[in-house]
Amino acid sequence: YGLAAGARAYPFFDVGGYPDRGGWRFAAGYGLGFRWQTRVGVLGVDYGVALDESPLRGKIHLNLAAGF
Repeated sequence: YGLAAGARAYPFFDVGGYPDRGGWRFAAGYGLGFRWQTRVGVLGVDYGVALDESPLRGKIHLNLAAGF
């Protein structure tokens, strides 16, 4: 969703798998992300929560994508 010039927000749902004791385990989560275009690159902030957790027990991820 476009918020303003150079800014956007988006909801997300994510599923991942990993090997565990001869089988596979899967985990799923959801969250909300923001991206802002800055002079040094695109700044991102994501807040994600596992499906089996309280919404207040999520994780924050910060990133900066820039070319050089």
